[in-house]
Amino acid sequence: MKPKTYAEKLRDPRWQEKRLRCFDKAEWTCELCRIQRPPTGLQVHHPIYLTGLDPWDYPDEILVVLCESCHVERQEIERQFFYKVAMAMRWKSNEELKDAPVWWMFETKKFIPREEEE
Repeated sequence: MKPKTYAEKLRDPRWQEKRLRCFDKAEWTCELCRIQRPPTGLQVHHPIYLTGLDPWDYPDEILVVLCESCHVERQEIERQFFYKVAMAMRWKSNEELKDAPVWWMFETKKFIPREEEE
């Protein structure tokens, strides 16, 4: 059987249920511009993608409810950010990276200095 495309996975009942829970939690409001029930609709943004996870497998805490224009803007900002991080890291070995002064904490969506990571 051929694996499902990402678009097909977004039509899966498990994802549809999860996205509605996210909309309810955000009170049907864009979490960036705070517009409630925008005319372009709401979308659930995955700030990261991890190999092997389906859209409904991500914890609710990392998913962000956005209107269409904020979603496009957020994706572009993140694309540029992660490109710059990747370019900076390509010259580092894995050994050097493990001792980097900050690391990305996905659960809280922010950089955390190593000494605070307990």
